[in-house]
This record gives sequence, structure tokens and C-alpha cells, in this order.
Amino acid sequence: MHCHEYVGKKCIVNLAMTTYPDIRFKKVEGVGYDLFEVTEDCFVPSIQTIIPKGQTTDFASIPRIFWAFIPPYGRATNPSIPHDFLYEKSKTMSRIEVDKLFLVDLIRADVPIWQCVLMYTAVRWFGEKAWRKHRF
Repeated sequence: MHCHEYVGKKCIVNLAMTTYPDIRFKKVEGVGYDLFEVTEDCFVPSIQTIIPKGQTTDFASIPRIFWAFIPPYGRATNPSIPHDFLYEKSKTMSRIEVDKLFLVDLIRADVPIWQCVLMYTAVRWFGEKAWRKHRF
């Protein structure tokens, strides 16, 4: 059991919370593209952050033409959720720190190393627009 929030000197524990990499999510219906929603708060110990219930993600935004090499779902699914969350919400981490965390999480999720490198390179080359969208 983790202490997720301190109020005064008391530790508040949310028993309905999962701990990364156990992230629970469901598909959001009726949006016209693949969008998923976190269904329970999820504590991410490596960054001492909670991804809240209701947070949305499209996982790894991989163009369909590349799906044969890098599937949009699979081992990279869970690492994509904190990455999307931090791109949208982080006020304390830089973009390169968020992208490096993504790479570490991909490796820990046993994604093949060549895919890890390719996905990391893609977010470094093409992630600036998404990062800035939530900064200005």
C-alpha cells in the first residue's frame, strides 16, 4: 500500500488506485478515432505522480502505414499513457525528461530495443507540436 497524498501529517491512501504499470483503461466510444480513458487513478512511483481517472490517451500516435513495424497496441501501450499525461500536464519536467522516461518505460516493458529507439526518436523529432500545444 502506498501513501498517495499527505494532508497535514496524515497519509491519505486511495484504495481504488492502481500502481504503474497496472493502468486500467477503456475505449471512449463515438469520437471517430482510437481514444482511451483511464478508469482508476494510477500512481506512477518513478515520478511520484498520479494519473487521474478520466485522463485520455491515444497511446502511441503511430501512423497506420507503420503499424506493421510498430503496432499501436501491445507492449508500448502502458508506457504511452504516462508519456501522454506528462506531455499534457507536466509543469516540472522538461520535454526531454518526459521523452527519456518514455524510453526507460518502453525498455522496462520489454519492447524490442529497435522499437524503443525508433519510438524515442519519433517523439524527439515529432513531439514538439504536441508539447507546445499544452504550454502556450
